[in-house]
Amino acid sequence: MSLQNKAGSLFLVIGLATLAFWILGLLPLTVVPAGTVGVADTFGTVNDAELRAGMHPKLPWTHVEVMTVKTQEFSNTVATLTSEGLPVELDITVLYRLTPGAASNVYQEVGSNYPDVIVRPQIRSVIRDVVATFSSKSLYSAEKTVVATDVDRILAPILESRGIILESVLLRDVRLPEDLTAAFEDKLVAEQRIQKKEFEVETQRMEAERVRVEAEGIRDAQKIIDESLTPEYLQWKAIEMMQNRDGATYYIPIGENGLPMVKTIGE
Repeated sequence: MSLQNKAGSLFLVIGLATLAFWILGLLPLTVVPAGTVGVADTFGTVNDAELRAGMHPKLPWTHVEVMTVKTQEFSNTVATLTSEGLPVELDITVLYRLTPGAASNVYQEVGSNYPDVIVRPQIRSVIRDVVATFSSKSLYSAEKTVVATDVDRILAPILESRGIILESVLLRDVRLPEDLTAAFEDKLVAEQRIQKKEFEVETQRMEAERVRVEAEGIRDAQKIIDESLTPEYLQWKAIEMMQNRDGATYYIPIGENGLPMVKTIGE
């Protein structure tokens, strides 16, 4: 290759590089913060490939919508009705986040305000449906985790189908009308008193049963002893005791009246 051709190729490379730097210099840059993704919208056409956190060049007429993929919180007091139609208020907190890779679909179908359009209405709807299956008494006495578990079980697939991950449902408090709460408390105290009395009666019954069984055992043992104390056995036992025991004094009943005879062995 001649020197002239080499020089021409070099100038071409330099020219293309200069043009590239000039074009890039004219293109605006957009920054996608950490914990978010960018959705590129060009004249209503949404790019399915989301922009990850960092700096990206874009066309001047392209809008980049930044959407968070961090955990978001929804805390609210939801007023609803029990299965009897009685009013109840629930203080609830729901943690959720956008599914990675679903931001472009959510943006196209709902928009960036999806928490107000999808998440919060669905939370309220599911809570009302779940609470409607509980009576006021069960809500007062049951553990809060039961209600929270039911809400989680129903709400999770609904949000998942819209590109949102449900992380947890926390039920902080359940408030019934004051008069109803007072009635439940009075009834609970009464039930506790009854249970205490039943326990005391059962304890007394068991103690009486123990004494009866113990008395029967003593009676049966005494009966066995009485049946075994025959005159022949007593005679044999007396002879056995007097054998080879020098210096011992015995009082032995003899005769029909059982008058004692004193016998000292070894005298």
